[in-house]
Amino acid sequence: MYYHLFKSTPKQGGITHMAYQPKSYKKFVATAATATLVATAVVPAAFADDVSTAAFTDVAPQYKDAVEFVVSQNIAKGKTETRFGISDAIIRGDAAIMVANAAKLNDETAPASGFSDVPTRGALAINSLKDAGVTNGKTPTQFGFNDNITRGEAAIFFANAFKLKADEDTTVGFTDVSDRYMDAVEKLVANGVTSGKSETRFGTGDNITRGEFARWLHALKDVIAPPEVDPEPKPDPEPVLGHTLEVTFGKSSLVGNGADNTQVTLTVRDENGAVATDADDIVLEVTTSHGTLGQDRVTVQDGVANVTLTSEYTMAELTATVQGKLIEAAADSEWHDEIGNLVASGTIDFTPVSSVVDETTVPSLLTAESNEADRVTLYFDKAVNPAMYLEMENGRYVLDADDNVVFRGEDGDITDGIASLDIYQNDGIREIRGLIPNPENPNSLIAILDVMDNDGVNPALTPNSRVTVDSAFMDGFGEALDFSGKYFTFTDSRNPELTKVEVSPTAFDELTLTFSEPITYEYAANPQITVNGQEVSVEEIEVGEFDQNEGDFRHQITVTVGNLLAANSSIQVSGLEDYAGNVMTSESQNFEVPAFNTAPAATVEVESPEQVRLNWNIPVNGFDTEEVAFQYYVPNNNPDVDSEGEWVAFPAGVDFVATTINDREYVYELNQDWTQFVDEMVAEVDEDGVEVSAEDFDYTNFQVRAVIATDAVTNPLNALLGNTRQVLDLNAGNSPLNTFDTASPVISNDVYRYDDAAGNYVGYVVEFNEPVKAPGLDVFDTPSVLQQGEGEEGDAGIPEVVVEFRGTNAAGNPVVIDGDILGYFPDFVLPDTSEDNAFIVDVAAGETALQALVDSGYGTEWELVVRNVTDDVGNAATTVLSDEFTINPTPAAPEVFQVFSAGYDGVDFDVPNDEIILDFTAAVSFTGGTANALNLSNYTVNGEELPEGTSIALSEDEVNDDLSIVTISLPEGYLNEDGNNVINISEELVSRNGVEISGKLEVTQDEAGTVAP
Repeated sequence: MYYHLFKSTPKQGGITHMAYQPKSYKKFVATAATATLVATAVVPAAFADDVSTAAFTDVAPQYKDAVEFVVSQNIAKGKTETRFGISDAIIRGDAAIMVANAAKLNDETAPASGFSDVPTRGALAINSLKDAGVTNGKTPTQFGFNDNITRGEAAIFFANAFKLKADEDTTVGFTDVSDRYMDAVEKLVANGVTSGKSETRFGTGDNITRGEFARWLHALKDVIAPPEVDPEPKPDPEPVLGHTLEVTFGKSSLVGNGADNTQVTLTVRDENGAVATDADDIVLEVTTSHGTLGQDRVTVQDGVANVTLTSEYTMAELTATVQGKLIEAAADSEWHDEIGNLVASGTIDFTPVSSVVDETTVPSLLTAESNEADRVTLYFDKAVNPAMYLEMENGRYVLDADDNVVFRGEDGDITDGIASLDIYQNDGIREIRGLIPNPENPNSLIAILDVMDNDGVNPALTPNSRVTVDSAFMDGFGEALDFSGKYFTFTDSRNPELTKVEVSPTAFDELTLTFSEPITYEYAANPQITVNGQEVSVEEIEVGEFDQNEGDFRHQITVTVGNLLAANSSIQVSGLEDYAGNVMTSESQNFEVPAFNTAPAATVEVESPEQVRLNWNIPVNGFDTEEVAFQYYVPNNNPDVDSEGEWVAFPAGVDFVATTINDREYVYELNQDWTQFVDEMVAEVDEDGVEVSAEDFDYTNFQVRAVIATDAVTNPLNALLGNTRQVLDLNAGNSPLNTFDTASPVISNDVYRYDDAAGNYVGYVVEFNEPVKAPGLDVFDTPSVLQQGEGEEGDAGIPEVVVEFRGTNAAGNPVVIDGDILGYFPDFVLPDTSEDNAFIVDVAAGETALQALVDSGYGTEWELVVRNVTDDVGNAATTVLSDEFTINPTPAAPEVFQVFSAGYDGVDFDVPNDEIILDFTAAVSFTGGTANALNLSNYTVNGEELPEGTSIALSEDEVNDDLSIVTISLPEGYLNEDGNNVINISEELVSRNGVEISGKLEVTQDEAGTVAP
């Protein structure tokens, strides 16, 4: 898993440093002197929230296949172009629509459900589900359309909709599943849909997330989209030369802990069973059903190839099937005939590990050490594995919004106990990204630290400084099982070294650089990578990251080198650093680039009658976008002329103008509307010698093609290998050019809010069912003849699109807020994507933002009105109205109750009393017993109870208008004049709103004015 440099998203977990400004206040009880105090507080931040998932930035690897499946099957879309909403809850209405689509239960003849809370968009699905017996709603009249659906409710939907079965002896060990849900849950478990949140907990009452829902659907992929089955299964291929392939393992089984590994040996044998030592330089593809392989392509030498198989974490018995298949051999080699025929497989069992932590299995930390700044090695008194600490679901580790692991109990569910692991250094806690087994010691784990930081500060360990590690376990009843802590001094003086350079076997313009230890580019002062004498830019370098479910890639860098490679190449690397700041000296390595024999080939997708997207199968050299010749066919309709017609170029001035998306993808758009030049085109079309009028023709009467000449482009790594001449039929299949479009565009999806990668609001996205136009947004405005108008009073062109937001004000009265189109989406935020099926809109200049209106008391339900929107062929929608979308009020920041500042007054002055002033971050409680900030017993000074004659009073904060300042007046001379004074504050104090106190509760006089938790 890789993250591109300098494009990290804001972190929402860990420690946040918040700088407080001085608060002005007036006191009800006067003091001899008033101190102006400036304090800095540090408080923990809150934890936040063909088809590809590449555009979704929130899809972790464990969800990738599931998300691709539901999107490709049109079961679900992303919540935005870049966000699927993996961790978001699902409302019952959306869940019903997805299940009805997936189970193919939509029935136009189904009777009305009788539910009064179902909007039009959900009526078909919910009518169908009720008629099919999948659901009866929450009441006879309420479906609960906008209520979040729980995992238990979703289980019933799935079991009923897909008619799942379970054996009579199917049992589950979940303690949180009532009789109402048990049958459905057993059916889901029996069919491999889910295994619950833990061995004992299904999470029946938890809201199911979009990621979980997608994975449940993906588990039923063979039911939803059954694979095509050959009517007569083909027998396994027979080797041509009598050779066989054998797959063997170095161990009889592997422990399913994600670390145990073995060597897989693939041996080519001749017809006599002996090793075929003449099998050299042939390539095998290697795949596995479980676990991970060190590489998926291996080269056979002297008849043998080896690859490492590493287990995956499992709590159940698994059998991994490893298959090898010959996929590559020299064309003049006898082995070339064996390609696809030489295939074999072998199996190896993964034995489960236990994640149960009780008084007999709980590990206790013995020691810790590290010589790499992004990780700490931990040693325990007994066998340990990551699942003892971490939350898991469906055999995968649960990750938070920052892709860091979630510790047991961290989500508030302590059914399976609580586990924590904290690593500190002088400047604060280090957030843990993951835990992996130590392959050299079963009693050891390696804690991988989160080193992604947005402030340019390296959050890894600081050399020559003390590191503290605390480990803790509690059972499900809150009873402590173990607390153990150790510390060590971290040192690392080794410089990183380049150990290997590999050319990607699939992306031939990529290099993978492997180093002796985890490497950083972002924090390096002067990094430089040069390939064949040319420096590689930062944009072409990706540093490997760690992912708990996918593996550790921090010791690797991927470099995209474009056209820099040659058959014999060299690379020079210098200035890179490890996370401790040790700088790599300049190193050079030579490497060979294998021949790449892929010829360039193009495909086209007609997106509208005026827009074509062209894709090359590989990056190409020498492509001139103007060399693609667009032509239309002129048939011969004159029986006296002996010819079949001809392909001709478009009229002069009519061009398909290209926009370059990347080195493989290009979008061509017509610079005129079809109706503008169809007269010129049909002028050459004769019917029995009679010229016909454009009124009798439209674009559907024409065959159109794109022609690319031979060797228009070449393979960047094989200049002798160019494309063959290609004729691309733009009318093929269900091309929009084949059917005349008379329908106006309509809104095709819910309007949704779009925030950028930093979480800043940009606008609202409205999607249409086809490409649409608005003046000034395209490379060329292409109005139709009717839009162009006739004469001086005619229309000027594409009509202006009107945008309005409709809602209600604080009094409940309807309001209309003018809006503007910011641009196409996602082009407006991701330039050069050339997608024009959606607009991103916002309120017009001078109007108050919708969020601000809602926060001030306006209604939360809004509609978007779009007028005069036009499709590519000129069909205009007078008015289109979106479904209601919800804008929730901005949640109030959670209250933090801490000592904001402290001051010691009167110690050095001739005043009647010595005073201590405590300024809190929120209004204090002044009633009750131990929670009461005016209770003298909640304080001690210099280790003693407050003396007789002490008084206490509240002061008012003029800025926040709350009672948050406590003044303690002590007898004159009680405080030490040398300044050696300290006050201790009870941890029982709570704020006026009931929030428990946190942060620093012991303040010495020399700390006065700077109080930090």
